[in-house]
Amino acid sequence: MGGSQVRQNCKVIPVRSMLKMGQEEGHLEYSNLKHPDLLTLMRSLDRFESWVNDRLLIIASKWIDEHREEVTAGMSEADMNDMGVAIEAAYQLIEKSGWLAERETDAETAVVSDTTHNVTWVEQTAATVKAENERK
Repeated sequence: MGGSQVRQNCKVIPVRSMLKMGQEEGHLEYSNLKHPDLLTLMRSLDRFESWVNDRLLIIASKWIDEHREEVTAGMSEADMNDMGVAIEAAYQLIEKSGWLAERETDAETAVVSDTTHNVTWVEQTAATVKAENERK
């Protein structure tokens, strides 16, 4: 797919800095797959994975770097090179800090509507559902 982030000593090394692939991320060809819905799904997943790698993992890695000693405490060197282990350790720190519990309390009074979610996602989903219903 789009290429995962590489970690070394619990520090992120963006793939785009390391590799110059012969394709644009988020734009793969699946020549052996013929069904258009499957192709759409695979391309969407590829774009989502690229977004996660290019945005979310960079943000997570910055936070991990800022809290490096806490995150890596008791971690083996092999685990320091595992993005999943580092993120899980960071998650455990955040959970223990009480930050998530505060958000859960906030959620009890939150008003949920189409305008409080990702508006673009809501609009795109509605357009897709409408188009599917028109095809029936």
